[in-house]
Amino acid sequence: ESDYSSILANYILDSKAIPHQSITSLDLSRYPRVCTQTSVIDKNTQKPIVDLDSSNFELLLNNKLVSAQFETVQNAVGVSVVLVVDESVDEENVKFVQNSLRRFIAGMETYDRAAIVGFSDRVNTRVVQSLTSDKNLLLGAVDSLRFGRTESNINEGAKLGVEQVVGETNPTAVIVFSSGVSNSERTTTSEVVPLANLLNTSIYSVALKASAANSLKELAEKTDGVFMSAANISQIVGL
Repeated sequence: ESDYSSILANYILDSKAIPHQSITSLDLSRYPRVCTQTSVIDKNTQKPIVDLDSSNFELLLNNKLVSAQFETVQNAVGVSVVLVVDESVDEENVKFVQNSLRRFIAGMETYDRAAIVGFSDRVNTRVVQSLTSDKNLLLGAVDSLRFGRTESNINEGAKLGVEQVVGETNPTAVIVFSSGVSNSERTTTSEVVPLANLLNTSIYSVALKASAANSLKELAEKTDGVFMSAANISQIVGL
């Protein structure tokens, strides 16, 4: 019979908070010694519950309390960003978008995480790479984007991007690249903006063409994000 272990939080919070604990990493390389990292957020705000220490947790093995060494990681915070890419961008902008994504990935630091969403029409809007800190996986996802499509569904892509940050403990943001108008739209801005604001996630939008400006500006302005044109796209690396 295999062993079953669990970690329980035993602290008392504000009665309005709903704590949610997640195992963020598990290292079995020195088994039977096991090293794991856990994070705790308030489900209501999606923000980390900070200032916890070893007195706030218990480790159980087969429902029996066992001794363990707890360490609190302070100031270990990055940013989690979803890169949402319009796969209907003009051929002349494909290399520009790919290189911009690669620059962003290269600039990621230790605790940063990113995901990549590709969109065109509703059927082809999808998560190419879920949130990860693995730069190789992200670079591979950039290479697998399927450019050359003819329809664009900006709000559908933005909404799927925002949905990826649910449960993240890092500060979050979504960056939308598009050069087209929304000519295959079933999702509206009024569906995207409330979700982004509920999750405290700003949308940063990059217009590769003037025709994309109106939709992208609205998404950015209503979520406390920033609207950018290709001319000032370097801002995203410092996000």
